[in-house]
Amino acid sequence: YLEQVVQNLIQQYPQIDGIHWDYIRYAGEDYGYNQVSVERFNRANGRPLDSRPAPSDAAWSQWRRDRVSETARRLYIRAKALNPRIQVSAATITWGASAATTMAIGRIRRPTAKFPRLEGVARGRHPRFRRADALFCGR
Repeated sequence: YLEQVVQNLIQQYPQIDGIHWDYIRYAGEDYGYNQVSVERFNRANGRPLDSRPAPSDAAWSQWRRDRVSETARRLYIRAKALNPRIQVSAATITWGASAATTMAIGRIRRPTAKFPRLEGVARGRHPRFRRADALFCGR
């Protein structure tokens, strides 16, 4: 679906300069439990196909991170194939090695502190410094 969205945007708006992924991650640790994903994870990890990994399962968390990375990479490749000049960027998590980070299933795999390029995922990185639980109203 997202590849079709990218294709339609680039084809309908050939002058488009870039695409920014503001929320390319799961909304939390309880997301991603659709039947297909769970079965693929279990098959890849030699687990019973009908078992449900816990949100705290490190292998399950990494599996979901890897799926986000693969999706971002596919979208980047698709965008560049349609328009080699297009810029692709993403809002990434910057919370460090905290509980919030380990629960953020949107940390794109392998970006280092350098972030010169997200290895075929995005050309730019725009850190997200505001945490989801931050309260700004009434201040």
